[in-house]
Amino acid sequence: MGLIKAGMVISILSTLISSRASAADDPVGAADKALVAAFEKGDRAALNKYLDTDFTWIDPNGVMVFRSDALALGMKPLVGEGEGVEIVKHPYGDQVIWLQAHAGKNFAARAFG
Repeated sequence: MGLIKAGMVISILSTLISSRASAADDPVGAADKALVAAFEKGDRAALNKYLDTDFTWIDPNGVMVFRSDALALGMKPLVGEGEGVEIVKHPYGDQVIWLQAHAGKNFAARAFG
């Protein structure tokens, strides 16, 4: 019985931690907004600031596109920011944050670290 209660507490804590992704003072949330805006505008200088040299893109068909090709093709996230978009934050340790963006049946994931 104690394990079930402990599992419920962990689940609740995980939900509370994940729900804080949209806080105005969240540097990862701010970086994500800037990254999505850079993709939307095609701002190569900003994209170069935020994207790792090993960045890859997986499209909705499961095709992996490398950084240089994604930038050359002007690819844009299926789900970005704005009304109707839910962003869920999943921290992994102290240095990696996984963000899931949901809008209707569409979703996108981005990692920051």
